[in-house]
Amino acid sequence: MSAAATLPAPSAEGVVPASKYHLTFGRVLRSEFVKFRTLRSTVWTLAITIVVLVGLATLFAAIFRANLDNIGSTGAEAATTPIVTGVGFGQLVLAVLGALTITGEYSTGMIRSTFSAVPTRTPALVAKAVVVVVSALVVTAIATAITVAVITPILSGSPIALDLSDPDVLRVVVGTPLYLAGIALLALALGILIRNSAGAIFGVIGLVLVINPILSGIPVKWVNDWAQYLPSAAGQQLLTVHPTNDPAPWPGLLVLFAWGVVLFGIGVFLAKKRDA
Repeated sequence: MSAAATLPAPSAEGVVPASKYHLTFGRVLRSEFVKFRTLRSTVWTLAITIVVLVGLATLFAAIFRANLDNIGSTGAEAATTPIVTGVGFGQLVLAVLGALTITGEYSTGMIRSTFSAVPTRTPALVAKAVVVVVSALVVTAIATAITVAVITPILSGSPIALDLSDPDVLRVVVGTPLYLAGIALLALALGILIRNSAGAIFGVIGLVLVINPILSGIPVKWVNDWAQYLPSAAGQQLLTVHPTNDPAPWPGLLVLFAWGVVLFGIGVFLAKKRDA
């Protein structure tokens, strides 16, 4: 005679008590990853990121190789320029991805279901941040590896050959996915704060591409000094072969992530106070 299976006792309405199930961060993270990867926009955006990073770097490497006599710089600076050129456009794509990851839920009303499933809200938002940052880091690392594999033979045997044994070149290559992951986090944070797709995208583009050139052009020393600590200005020190401004390359990356973390923290605080 087989033993009878022991099942949770149903409630008066015939429903298994909710206390039998536990909400864990791992399950929230898995849920957010499923939502993230099943969106068609996510697949397209990440694919476009790879195409932009690899395509533009390859194009500029070919142009540089064909016009060696007209290039004003040589060595590591010129060799890494194609990679950095791709980053300049790739950050726009990841800014859109980071913002839409949260603002898309606000526009469709799905955020109410998310916050109903995770009443404290913080784990859901932290899980979104982990998914966005890790996805951006992995995809851009793959794109950077492909870029290096493609442009190395194009530039080899020339004064602008890509030499990975050069620590400055290696820093740019390693720093590229780290910088782009920081931009994705910054975009997500602004999306949580603004809760509107157009507003969040405009905000991150303004913060990354517009404000710094404006402040840098003001002939006031303290304004110029402060502008160097804006997110993109600080983060791009990591992608500069011979940086001349403060902060130094790796501290500059920390400044970029500090912007993202602080804005994300403010966004989480406000999200817990606001109605969904």
